[in-house]
Amino acid sequence: MVANYFTLLHLTRSLSARLTGLTLRSCFSQQRDTLVLHASEGNRSEWIEISCAPAGNYLLPRSSYARARKNSIDLFAGLIGEPITACTIHGRDRQVTIRLASKERIVIQLYGTAANIHWASPSNLIRASFLKSSSNGGLLLLEPEDKAIRLPESFEDLQPREAGQSLQAMIKASLPQLGPVYVREVLHRCAHAPDDTVSELSAAAARALVGALRSVLDELLARPRARLYDRQDEAPLLSLCDLEHLAGIEARTFDSIEAALQVRIAEAYRSKGFHDEKIRLLAQIDRVLHRQRQALEKIEQEASKASRAQQYERFGSLLMANVGELSKGVPSVEVEDIFEASRGRVHIELERALSPTQNAERYFTKAKKARTASEDTSRRRALVQEDLRLATTLRTAIETAESREDLKACGTRHRSQWKKFGISLDLSPSKEKDDRVPFRAFTVAGGFAVWAGKSSENNDLLTMKHARPNDLWFHARGSGGSHVVLRSGTGKGEVSRRAIEEAAAIAAYYSKMRNARTVPVAMTQRKYVRKPKGAPPGTVTIERETVLFVEPALPRHQGDGYDHHERNSEGDS
Repeated sequence: MVANYFTLLHLTRSLSARLTGLTLRSCFSQQRDTLVLHASEGNRSEWIEISCAPAGNYLLPRSSYARARKNSIDLFAGLIGEPITACTIHGRDRQVTIRLASKERIVIQLYGTAANIHWASPSNLIRASFLKSSSNGGLLLLEPEDKAIRLPESFEDLQPREAGQSLQAMIKASLPQLGPVYVREVLHRCAHAPDDTVSELSAAAARALVGALRSVLDELLARPRARLYDRQDEAPLLSLCDLEHLAGIEARTFDSIEAALQVRIAEAYRSKGFHDEKIRLLAQIDRVLHRQRQALEKIEQEASKASRAQQYERFGSLLMANVGELSKGVPSVEVEDIFEASRGRVHIELERALSPTQNAERYFTKAKKARTASEDTSRRRALVQEDLRLATTLRTAIETAESREDLKACGTRHRSQWKKFGISLDLSPSKEKDDRVPFRAFTVAGGFAVWAGKSSENNDLLTMKHARPNDLWFHARGSGGSHVVLRSGTGKGEVSRRAIEEAAAIAAYYSKMRNARTVPVAMTQRKYVRKPKGAPPGTVTIERETVLFVEPALPRHQGDGYDHHERNSEGDS
């Protein structure tokens, strides 16, 4: 209900009062499917965030907005500097228009998966669109805007089309602005089911339906009160009227629609982050469980061979007991089993090139190896079984988590297991919401960007996910510390010797040898860095390395305000 017509109606009225008289200063996008408008005049400043994302359209006024220094694109440049004269809404649809002094317009269509934002000319010609649109260059068919919704006086005002029509379909056809939740509320208040038909209504029931409809519309139009209904396993439901059909669900009320919207959007975003993270963690722990089950299966196969120690020793003893009767060069023998009461015959395979005594010694050696292997197999079986138990417990904890807080608690309670299995818990905001890179960032000679990891898990993220094949990779040799990457192509010309030495000095500075006068630092290209299967976080192997001896230091001219002064957390590897 974030983009329900009535929500947009009240937001539009509020925006018209706030935007009229201001000048459009910028229009940009720094996140997929989201456009931001900024208008100001003197000390007054307003921001509007508009989402055309298929999973959630919304229009959210903001008092401030942090524009990213990078990955941000300006749009609708021809409208910048235009005074805003009004903000209006279409009479029957979710279309909001920002009108400018030149008669040009910004038309916001929050139509679910077909949502878009257009720059429209005075003659309704689409000059440009925020998202790709097959209608570019066509006409925007706009009905008169701000057309007031008329409350029905009688059942005839609803204009039922046919006797067999359902009440739900009739209300939807008469007032498409309501949406399914408010239609359900109308029917609940007059004690009708959605599938009840028009022909089933008595005169009294028809009057009750009109009364329920007027009651809901009165709350939505004249007495809106924003509230959020917290439904289990779903994002909170925003409503501007009391939903009596959700009477069993607790509702939070807000002083303004904008305040409720901010909470609703933030909680939906966090909820999506939680579900995405939960899916990622389950996939990782399932891979761990798969590897452990394979390892246990292999151990059981080895155990079946190791269990033959007693048989090998018996073969050796039988050969020695019959050594005088045996000869060299035969492939096998059958001898009496003197260790069994039945005295049956035992078939024993032999090596032709060995004497009977040597064959007996061969079996004694195999028995010794099998016994050693059996003991080793038992130890490894116990370790893998314990890991399998821990991983199964961890998976259950992840699977039963119902909130970010549950996952965080799981991360704390099972900290050793997360670390043991090389799984990292990440409930931080999406990178799309933050223009900062998740590493220490610097600029070295020539303007080249350098990133340094902050922890073992962060090192893996930097090296295995963010670094490119031809980036230069650095690490203090023989010591724990940060992975450091000099990003190729971010500066001018070729990477200079000075830039390389400055990047190496950063790796030395964020290592356990920071206090040494000089530190050996290994350098190679990222494409020659590998992470062995099952290796702990931060652990890699490198090839074609060059060793530089540098003094630990940070560059004098640092980058653009990231974590340059972090000195308290050394990355491990």
